[in-house]
Amino acid sequence: MAVLSSGSATGFVRAALAGSPGPARLLGSFPTACYLELGSGAVIAVLTSDAVQLPIGLTLPWPSSGLDLPSLVRGGQPAVRPGELRLGRLRVAVTGLRDARLRYCGRPVEFPAVPDLRSVLPDGPLDPFGDPIAAAAGLLGRGPGLTPAGDDLLCGALAAGVLFGIPGNRLAEAVRDRLAGPLITTGLSRQLLLRALAGDGLPELQRLAEAMCSQDGVEQACRRLLRIGHSSGAALAAGLLAGARQARPAAA
Repeated sequence: MAVLSSGSATGFVRAALAGSPGPARLLGSFPTACYLELGSGAVIAVLTSDAVQLPIGLTLPWPSSGLDLPSLVRGGQPAVRPGELRLGRLRVAVTGLRDARLRYCGRPVEFPAVPDLRSVLPDGPLDPFGDPIAAAAGLLGRGPGLTPAGDDLLCGALAAGVLFGIPGNRLAEAVRDRLAGPLITTGLSRQLLLRALAGDGLPELQRLAEAMCSQDGVEQACRRLLRIGHSSGAALAAGLLAGARQARPAAA
């Protein structure tokens, strides 16, 4: 029997589903998320309500404790139909809109401590703003996992450009140029980088940047970001902090 549901999605996901009728490819399934490549090549995530709310996400109304997502999606070709996504026995209609756009916060005045990434990226350029072209070349696709740590660091740095208003962000140009070439990272990670270039990001990044600018709850916001994934949260925080140093007030 099919499981029917409604879900909320980002503007990117709604547009991607509307423009990609037909079969989709299941890239991976986990307790809180599954990842699909649509016919257009766009990658989206189907998320439980307690998952990290990715900017490429379609969020279901159930937490992972109340839904066996990997079991549910087995046994059927994923497909996009008019007004809905079909994923195994799961049929989801997109009825809500979730805003993933990052918003300018101001100038950071408090800087949290973040883990050293040398064990994860021993040869990577950990300051992506020093030489943006070298950083894009040296970080993109570096590290294990569906979202390599080098890509996560770049996503955090790109978010900083929006959150702290860094002018003349050459890093965005370097990453965009690199992504225009042959695929050198995972499809999921490439999609997240493209959304970062478009100004979208995680709510945890927004909250930490707001805390850094207001000096209110910085350590708590940083801990929430660091809890994401195995190394993703730490890499995102490192990229955000690198951007924050670029936006530091001149008198600091």
